[in-house]
Amino acid sequence: MGKVQVSRAAAKLLDAGHNRKEVHPEDKPRATLSLSDSGLDVYNQIAPNALEREAHLSSALTGKEKETLIQLLDKLTRMARSMTTTRPTRVFAHQDFRTDIFHTRFIATTIAA
Repeated sequence: MGKVQVSRAAAKLLDAGHNRKEVHPEDKPRATLSLSDSGLDVYNQIAPNALEREAHLSSALTGKEKETLIQLLDKLTRMARSMTTTRPTRVFAHQDFRTDIFHTRFIATTIAA
């Protein structure tokens, strides 16, 4: 998801009462979002199915393959993070490349756990 999509999704969750927003006292644009009770209820309904799917997906890989995948994703994540502080040397055809890498890293970390 891109930055705008995340902002819109967060706003919809706030409007629905599924999360809480705490504004940083010294930096007003900065805020912390956390699940409300209703958000936690929704999470608890969705999470078991998501974890089951991740377990099924990860069963296709050996332990060594999972380890290698995580190492490769870590390497790509470091590169993606460096792109947020330096100008990339070329334009990627897929504009959400960095977001996809972070999402994929999260999935891989969950698989390895």
